[in-house]
Amino acid sequence: MVIKSLDFRRYRSDDAQERQQFCDELCETLCVYGFAKIRHSSLPKEKIDQLFEFNKRFFDLPDDIKVKAAHPAAPNPHRGWSAIGQESVWQISKFEQGEQQTDSYQEYRESFDQGAATDELFPNRWVDETDLPGFRTFMEGIYDDFHELHGHLVRAITAGLRLPADHLIAKHQSNTSELRLLHYPSIPARSMGSGKRIGEHSDFGTLTLLLQDSVGGLQVEDQRQLGSFIPVESEDVYEVIINVGDCLQRWTNKQLRSANHRVCLPQGTDVHSTAMLAPRYSVAYFGKPDREVLVDSLPAFVRPGIKSEYDDHLTALEYMQQKLVRTYG
Repeated sequence: MVIKSLDFRRYRSDDAQERQQFCDELCETLCVYGFAKIRHSSLPKEKIDQLFEFNKRFFDLPDDIKVKAAHPAAPNPHRGWSAIGQESVWQISKFEQGEQQTDSYQEYRESFDQGAATDELFPNRWVDETDLPGFRTFMEGIYDDFHELHGHLVRAITAGLRLPADHLIAKHQSNTSELRLLHYPSIPARSMGSGKRIGEHSDFGTLTLLLQDSVGGLQVEDQRQLGSFIPVESEDVYEVIINVGDCLQRWTNKQLRSANHRVCLPQGTDVHSTAMLAPRYSVAYFGKPDREVLVDSLPAFVRPGIKSEYDDHLTALEYMQQKLVRTYG
């Protein structure tokens, strides 16, 4: 089973019918899988190359340098470098079911999180310019590129769902999204008894935009056969993987599903092997709504015979904090 890859140039076409067909196919793919992929996005290829270079160069820094931008021990502000073992995503794998996850295992990865340069509530944390020249300037620029692409995709989904043009984008005016660099270090395969580099989880926000290298291991839960996972592979590092976040699932009353996903050992790897796993690098942009926006089911998705699944009147910030405190608990 292969998740469909769409050509983003169709959305930017002058042909209104071509644009609408792209929007419809994007929504159809997200309805089936909770995931989709796009080629020829608005992210410049040369910037993606630089992004992966900076990703590797940052994590190659000694820990005593990275710690200058350390994520605090507490969940907030969700900014800076999280060392291996600091964040445990497996703890939210059953969040939507209202259950606590009881199985525990080590997630061998480190990350670096940043928000908008203008975010005063959760300011960014950086290493010194002399430690990694050009890093901050580049990352602030590529963040804006992701922000622009996320806005296009929110509008495309709005059109695919036949909602008024500004219905969803109006909930994204304050730029509260996050950009994350991820590094899964090289370790012996048998060190991962769970077979997972990161446990099952869904993402908190509206849409996640992911770039990944060729190492593999990303899997998404099959929405037609829950409990079964299918691989999500990229044609190259320039192909953008899109997945529905919890807030979009809540607004659409589960018409678009925020699918559980995980990163496992690459296909064909024996979990008992002494072979070293290749390091894995990826970049995730977590598109998020304004913090004060409610994430209840929208009236357009509630009608006779279809009740609202979400009417707890939580704001986006309140909802996301409920999940975040578990991962850094």
